[in-house]
Amino acid sequence: EQAQGCRQKLRGPPLAVGAFGDTPGGGGRAYLHTPLHVRPASGGFARTRTKHPCLTVEFMHVPQGYWDKLQALQFVADLNNRCHVSPDASVLAQQNATRLLNSGQAVMDMTEPFTFGQRRAEAQLEWDVAALPRGKVGRASGGGGVGWVQSAQSPGQEEAWALLKYLASPEVQTVEISDGTVTPPRLSVSRSPASLRPNGPPVHMQVYVDAMDDVRLDPQLPNWSDVNQVLSEELKPPWAGKRTAGPRR
Repeated sequence: EQAQGCRQKLRGPPLAVGAFGDTPGGGGRAYLHTPLHVRPASGGFARTRTKHPCLTVEFMHVPQGYWDKLQALQFVADLNNRCHVSPDASVLAQQNATRLLNSGQAVMDMTEPFTFGQRRAEAQLEWDVAALPRGKVGRASGGGGVGWVQSAQSPGQEEAWALLKYLASPEVQTVEISDGTVTPPRLSVSRSPASLRPNGPPVHMQVYVDAMDDVRLDPQLPNWSDVNQVLSEELKPPWAGKRTAGPRR
């Protein structure tokens, strides 16, 4: 109660109240975690302590925008763990999201056109697509895919270049989008009847064409696979509801 009263006198929303020992009057210390919206020179985390009339307070300096991102992560975790809007890991280990929707066991799936060939063949329900919701800073779509490379050191340069030109041609991309195995990078193909499929499914393929204006490319880092592995491991506990999103104590 003492700490809760002091919290009202401190600026900034608290992240969490830590574990309390004895009361300050009894010689113990209590910690109250509350953010200071200051970005350290290092760009990382720095902890400082300051005295308060009724307790010792530990402030955590965090990068700008950190709490908004943390809130977003926790929002997604709560959707899964409290509202159960998504199948848990044990279900997804048996059957992926695409097949869960195709069989009618799920009602929504965030996906891309490369799954549509399978969906058209397997779906046991009528289905369509819609754009992702628009957030505070606009709408954002992920972007990535296959990158074809021709090495300058490899033999057969002319033949390899001819193959690459063929793979990137409108003709091949039209076949791929018709088969439902790719999102075509050529705007002319994306806007063609073969892509838009006015008779469906899906009827509203135009949302994928419009989404190109909002694409955020996947990180272009040589060690991205290592970074992604660390992110996946760190996010497992919040996704499973074993702890809240945020730095480890």
